[in-house]
Amino acid sequence: GCTNLTTAKIDGKFEKLTSLNSLFKDKTKLTTAVIKGEFPLITNLAYLFQSCSSLTSAIFEGTLSEDVASISMESMFSGCSAITSATIYDAGEESDAAVQLSGDFSKVTTLKNLFQNCSSLRDVDIKTDFENVTNISNLFNGCTNLATAKIDGNFAVLPSTSLKSLFKDKSKLTTAEIKGIFPLITTLEFLFQNCSSLASATIEADFPEVTTTQEMFRNCDAITSALFNVDGTADVVIKGDFSKLTNMNGTMRDCDKLNT
Repeated sequence: GCTNLTTAKIDGKFEKLTSLNSLFKDKTKLTTAVIKGEFPLITNLAYLFQSCSSLTSAIFEGTLSEDVASISMESMFSGCSAITSATIYDAGEESDAAVQLSGDFSKVTTLKNLFQNCSSLRDVDIKTDFENVTNISNLFNGCTNLATAKIDGNFAVLPSTSLKSLFKDKSKLTTAEIKGIFPLITTLEFLFQNCSSLASATIEADFPEVTTTQEMFRNCDAITSALFNVDGTADVVIKGDFSKLTNMNGTMRDCDKLNT
């Protein structure tokens, strides 16, 4: 039902509500959505806007609880092909992005497929602690126009291979930043492989368990310079704890313009 819904706004205190799963799923004419208020028992935001193909503006400023065991954001915006930008910030942070999520996300456990097939998505900025997230698989799968990506936060329990190939084949990606804490990550293999437009990448994070950066920047044809734990300015700047790194095989392979 409600097949012609174009605008939806929710604001209030929902003391007994435990789920918003699929609330607006498949509302293909929905263009604008605003969700605010208090949701102390919410554990499920999965599929909330899945396949809302006309959605161009969404604001979620809900107060979530630290007392629930876990919260799912799986496929929350999957298939929202009109979205152009998105931010996920702590409560109180301001943004002018098309999708604005703000609040305490410390009990979120999965971001699987969060932006899958958001084919118009160009800019993403994630700056909050996801200290209980264990799954980011396919986070940007199908985001063929992604140009700028920034990730900054505490990912305390993110499993060992979660960043492998995260931005692989994003041929329009020009700028990337990864900052924060990733204590369980063991590999950065293929992270930016085939990002042929990548001209700026900054990684300032602790990766104490990383052992390999194999082909991390392979075929990044726009890169001209790179620095690894060295002060200075370059297209690629990597700084942090890499005390267990043993394999850098092909890290910059086939970066044909690399001269420094």
